[in-house]
Amino acid sequence: MDRARTAALAGRCLLWAGLVLPGLCAGRLGLSEPRPVWQQAAGAGVLAAATALARRRPSSRSP
Repeated sequence: MDRARTAALAGRCLLWAGLVLPGLCAGRLGLSEPRPVWQQAAGAGVLAAATALARRRPSSRSP
């Protein structure tokens, strides 16, 4: 892999981690109702798919 692709992949991974981390920590800290592990994993998977698709196929609407 070249450096540009590696940097892009790292950026996507950091975006995903930034979106998932608060959701995973909120239940552990008592800020929300505890959720089963499968629900947390499903949420992380949905966010991973959304992060990947948002970079490949961005919305065609302009602000």
